[in-house]
Amino acid sequence: MKKNLLTVAATLLAAASFAQEKMEDPAAKNPAFGIKAGLNIATITGDVNDASPRLGVHFGVTAEFKLSDRFSIQPELLYSMQGVKETVSEEYLGSIITGEGTTKMDYINLPVMAKIYLSDGFSLEVGPQIGVLVSGKISYDLNFEGENVSGTEDASSELKSVDFAFNAGLGYKLPSGLFFQGRYSLGLTNTYDGDFDTEGKNGVLQFSIGYQFK
Repeated sequence: MKKNLLTVAATLLAAASFAQEKMEDPAAKNPAFGIKAGLNIATITGDVNDASPRLGVHFGVTAEFKLSDRFSIQPELLYSMQGVKETVSEEYLGSIITGEGTTKMDYINLPVMAKIYLSDGFSLEVGPQIGVLVSGKISYDLNFEGENVSGTEDASSELKSVDFAFNAGLGYKLPSGLFFQGRYSLGLTNTYDGDFDTEGKNGVLQFSIGYQFK
């Protein structure tokens, strides 16, 4: 975990260093900080059964480094609830097990977004993201021979502690500092541990509202 946090810190440092160099440009301005929160519609693509989205939230802070009138770099630090729901229907000892299970994966994500302003306030946003797993659980609600069994188990040992993704979306910022974002995060790495014979990648559709301080 210490190594993962060092990786995140190094990425943030590199982004800040790059932005600081660019701020020597007379067209650049001081960084603008903000807060944001919103809805996650998350899933996992790969070895999952009858997948349906897990709904969750994300929230955190932003810092926009304006490099020119039309271009800026915006690192963010977000807590993000991700995962997937699965429908279960399997035969076991001549009987059918039915029900639902939810893989709950919560991350601290660091996206570094390049923002291209297409017009006043309206921006195209793309960039990489690194995430550190802070919680991994599986909740289940099953029925076997008329008996209901439910519970939650820790699954962090079966999940990768670091996740990489690529983000793309659109944003709109009002002169008041209020902004809106729609973004899709495409997972690039297997979320499951190498010793666990399953493959799946995160996919998260995000809708955010935030405020940028002046």
